[in-house]
Parts: sequence; structure tokens; C-alpha cells
Amino acid sequence: MEGMPARIVTGYVVFRQRPSFSLSAVLTVTLDDVSLADTPARISSVETLTPLREPPIPFALHCDPADILANHTYAVRARIEEDGWLLFISARAYHVITRRAFRDRD
Repeated sequence: MEGMPARIVTGYVVFRQRPSFSLSAVLTVTLDDVSLADTPARISSVETLTPLREPPIPFALHCDPADILANHTYAVRARIEEDGWLLFISARAYHVITRRAFRDRD
């Protein structure tokens, strides 16, 4: 549908400890379609941030509403890499947008 505004998923990346990052650290946050078991997730949106500021680190993922299917499950995931090394990765998928988002609240 033309003229429909983008859907935006916002949030914060937070840590239990207080890490400090070098200027080369990169945060990548993705909105993934995780509907199909035993297959790689289809990435619907990506935001990459660098240099990183003190946590909590805000993010905003933009996606086209036409790409969102009501019977699919979407999750936000985050990872931080520095000079090609993985430093942090989200321990779980945080469900957003569709039906599963409301059942998985902590």
C-alpha cells in the first residue's frame, strides 16, 4: 500500500555490567522473521551504530508494513563486535510486533 508510514520498533540495548567500548566497536540490532524452525531468520531491518555511547544504547528499526505478516513471529536481536571479534550477543530473542510479542513479556 503506497503512502503507508514505516513501522518503527524502538528500544534500548542494556547490560548487567558497565562495559566500555573502543571507537571501533559496532552494535548491530536486527529485526528478524523467526517464524520458520530450523532455518536462518529472515532479516527485516538492520541498524548499525558506531561509535557506541554509554548504555543504555537506543535503537530504532524501520520496516515496511507490507513486509510484516500477521501470522509470522518477529524478534529483535543485538550483537556487538570489535575489530572482527564478537564481544556481546543477546541471550534471547525479544518478540515484537505480532501475536507472540504479547505472550512473551517478562
